[in-house]
Amino acid sequence: MARQGSGSAIVSSLVLLSSIAVLSLRAEATDYNVGGGDGTWRVPAANGPDYQAWASSNTYQTGDRLMFRYDRTQHSVLRVTPQAYDTCNITTPLETYDHDDAVLDVELEDAQMYYFICGVSGHCEAGQKFNVEVMKAAAAALTYSIPMIVAVISFSSYLMVL
Repeated sequence: MARQGSGSAIVSSLVLLSSIAVLSLRAEATDYNVGGGDGTWRVPAANGPDYQAWASSNTYQTGDRLMFRYDRTQHSVLRVTPQAYDTCNITTPLETYDHDDAVLDVELEDAQMYYFICGVSGHCEAGQKFNVEVMKAAAAALTYSIPMIVAVISFSSYLMVL
């Protein structure tokens, strides 16, 4: 009986500690190089980058930033509506990003869907576009914490049997 009580205390402690550790994993914002690698924003070649596959492989939270690297004489970055994204309509963007730096960083300020396309004619149609779903910081952290808590509880249950 004494062992069960101490096992229960261990489980409670491990669950609490893992929850705190996991929730703090995403406390800071993350900078994402668009498309992975060096973040070069360009018309995709046959071997990539696949911007949507890259975007879907990440979890975004408010405060994160997208880092676009590109030659402003050859490309641009527009944030558009879902309809403009689907049809590659570059005429009425929600936002046109102008910058003088070598890297454009776009902060994902709100929990919502963001749709990005290149504003140069034909580039969006060639695949230079992607969308991201941004969650509030606490919601993004929760996606990481649930599997960790389950793993800790399972391991702790195993220890109690020993």
